[in-house]
Amino acid sequence: MKVKPCQTRLHAWQGPGCLKRITMTFPQVVLDGDPVVARGTVNSLEDELAHCEVWLEHSDGRRLLEGHATVHMNQD
Repeated sequence: MKVKPCQTRLHAWQGPGCLKRITMTFPQVVLDGDPVVARGTVNSLEDELAHCEVWLEHSDGRRLLEGHATVHMNQD
């Protein structure tokens, strides 16, 4: 499983401990050594929470993992 790149990007954005929830599906196989990029968009903001779409993308553009994350904003 390659969920860690998505978690790492969210932590880089809002800090360790920011993840309230993350769910992922695996529509494609991810192999060790595959060139991948973690991407995401913020779909909505609610109080101190950002509801995001997140995915892991192969260098050829295929989405290898897809999911949703709820992130605490402004973690100190």
